[in-house]
Amino acid sequence: MAAPGCVESPLRWTRLHVRAASAALAVFAAAVALGLHGYSLPVWHAVIDGSEPSEVLLGEARTVRGDDWNARLPLALAQRAHEPAFPVVNHDAGPGMNMLLPFLLPVAHPTTIFRPSTWGFFLGPDAGLAWMWWSRLLGALGVAWLLFGVLAPGRAALGGLAALALVASPFFQFWSLVPAPTFVLGGLAFLGGLGAAFARRPAAIVGGALLLGWASTGFVLVLYPPFQVSVAAVLGPLFVAVVFEHRAALRLGEHARWRLLGLALAVAVVATALALFWPAAADTVATARHTVYPGQRVATGGGRTLADLLGTNLALPLRVEHWGALQNVCEAAGFWVLSPPLLAVAAWRRLRREARIGAIEVVLAALLVGFALYVTVGVPEWLAAATPLRLLPGRRAVLALGLAEMLLVVRLLGAPRPGGSLALAAAVGLAWGAALAAAAARLAHVFPEFPLPLGLVMAAGNALMAALAVAGAGRRRAWMPAAALAAGSLVVAGWFNPVVRGGSAFLVENPLSRMLVEIDRETGGKSVWLVFNHPVLANLLPVLGLRTLNGIRPLPQLGPWRHLDPQGRRRDLYDRYAAVIFSESPRPGVRIQGLGAAAVQVWLDPGSPVLRRMGVSHVLVQTREPEAFASRTGLRLVGSVGDRHAFALPR
Repeated sequence: MAAPGCVESPLRWTRLHVRAASAALAVFAAAVALGLHGYSLPVWHAVIDGSEPSEVLLGEARTVRGDDWNARLPLALAQRAHEPAFPVVNHDAGPGMNMLLPFLLPVAHPTTIFRPSTWGFFLGPDAGLAWMWWSRLLGALGVAWLLFGVLAPGRAALGGLAALALVASPFFQFWSLVPAPTFVLGGLAFLGGLGAAFARRPAAIVGGALLLGWASTGFVLVLYPPFQVSVAAVLGPLFVAVVFEHRAALRLGEHARWRLLGLALAVAVVATALALFWPAAADTVATARHTVYPGQRVATGGGRTLADLLGTNLALPLRVEHWGALQNVCEAAGFWVLSPPLLAVAAWRRLRREARIGAIEVVLAALLVGFALYVTVGVPEWLAAATPLRLLPGRRAVLALGLAEMLLVVRLLGAPRPGGSLALAAAVGLAWGAALAAAAARLAHVFPEFPLPLGLVMAAGNALMAALAVAGAGRRRAWMPAAALAAGSLVVAGWFNPVVRGGSAFLVENPLSRMLVEIDRETGGKSVWLVFNHPVLANLLPVLGLRTLNGIRPLPQLGPWRHLDPQGRRRDLYDRYAAVIFSESPRPGVRIQGLGAAAVQVWLDPGSPVLRRMGVSHVLVQTREPEAFASRTGLRLVGSVGDRHAFALPR
C-alpha cells in the first residue's frame, strides 16, 4: 500500500504495456477488416422475413438488445444512407432528427473527433459496426488495466485479470458494451490528469494535458447522464485520493510553465469543442431538458435489493428468464462482488493496529457503501433534486457500484501487506459463503426458476474464492482471486453476445427493402412513410434512405403531433424518448395511448385526411387482407412482400 507522501509517481509504463497495445491494435485491425462484432443486428431477419441469420457465426442474436438492433444501429446506418451522408440533422427520421445527441452516432461534424467509437462508419457500414464494438471492448479492457495499475503498481497480471473480470461482467456484456465509451473516456481523462500532474518531461506533461482535454470533451459529449454521473462520481474522488497519497511525488513547481501551458491547452480543447457543438445542438439540448421523460424525471435511487446485487456471484442470469420487477436480464445486470470480505479483514487489522488504511481505500469503501445504499434504499426526492443524483436511476447507479467494487478489490489484493493466516482466511470465507447462501435462499424465493442447490454450490465456491483472496492478498499469488473473478464473469455473462460478421447488407438487400426503395424511386425520392400495425419496421426505413414519421424517437419531434393532438392534451405521453407505433383503427379520430415509459401508440384510420396534412404519401401495413384494407381506407396498393403491403395515399 502506498503510504501518505509516497515519492513514486502513480503512473508507470512498461514494455508490457507497449506490447499489449500493439497486440490490441493488431486484433482491432483484423476484426474491423473482417467485419466481426457482437451486436444483435441479425434479429432483423426474424422481423423482416424469418430467414436464417447466416451472419451469426457463434451464439444467437438477442431480441432483448432492442436498444442496439432497433434503435442505435439503424440510426447509425441511416447516416450513410442519407443524402448528403452523415448529416447533423437527418431528415429521413421524421421532420428532422439532430444526430449529435443523445446517441453516439457518426456525424460529419468537427466534434466527431471526440467520439472515436463512431469513426469506423466513415469506412463502411460493416466496418463501422466492427469498429464500434472492438473500440469499446478493447478500449475498456485497456483503460481498466491502466487504472488498476495505478492502484496496484507492479501487479500486471492482477490488473489484467481484474480488467477482464470488469469488462466480462453482466453489466457490460448484457448492455452490449453501451457503458464502455463513458468509462473509457472518463478513465482516459483520469490518466491524462495524472500525467499532466506527475510527468517529469515537458512533452509528457503536454501530452497528458491534451489527453485530459480530449477525453474530458468526449466524456461530456457522451450525453447520457446516468453513466456520466456514475463514472464521474467514482473517478473524481479517486483522482483526489491518488494525488493525496502520492503528494510527495507531485512536483508542480518543476516545469511549471509547461504544466500551465498544458492546462491552458486542455481548457482550450474543451472550450473549442463546446463552441462548435453548441450552435448545432443548443435547441435540441433545450428540447431534451424539457421532455417529460427523461428530461424532467427526478431519480431517487432504489430498485434493487442486496440479494439480487449478489446475483452474479450466484450465477442467477444462467437460470432466470422471467425477471419480474427487474424487467429483463439487462436491467437486472450487475457485477461479481468480492470486496466485503477483503474490506472486513482490512478494517479488522486497522482496529488491531496491524496495518493502516490509506486514503484510496477509504474513498473507495465510502463510495461502495454510499452507492449500495443509493441502489437499494434511495434518497429523498428533495435531496436528489438538489444534486446530480436526479439524473441517476438506481439501476444505472449499479455501474458506479461495480466500478468502486472492482477498484477496491484490486487495491486490497495488490497492496503490499502480509497475507492472512489460514485460520483467518477460512473464517472469512465461511462467513462470506453464509451470507451468499442466505442471498441464494432469498433469490430462489423471488425467482422460482432459480434452483437453490445451484445457489448453494455457488455460495460455497465464493467462500473458497474469498478465503483464497484473504490468504493471497499482497502476495505474488494475489492474481489468483482475480483469475477466479474473470473466469466467473465469463461463465455468467460471456455467452450473451453473439459473434457476428457484417449484417448491414441484409437490411438493404431483402425483398421488402428493395420493394420500398423502388416505390420511392418512382416518386422521385420524395415519398414520406408511416408504418402501421408493426412495432419496429418503421426503424428500417431510414436505413434505406426513406423518410418515415414514426419509429424510435430519442427526442420528441413535435411537428407531426400538432396534427394528431392539436390541443396538446396528450403531450405528456409523446413529449419523451419513445417508440412511436401507429395502429389501424376503424373509428374516426385519433386515440393516443402510452405504453410504459418509452413507447406511445397512435390509433388512427390510415385513410384519415390527417395523414395528408402530416405530409404522408405512403403507408406500410402488416395485414393478411390487403384488398379489404384498400377497400375500407381508400388507399391504393402499390406493392406487396408476404404480409407487408405498401399503399399510396390518394393525391
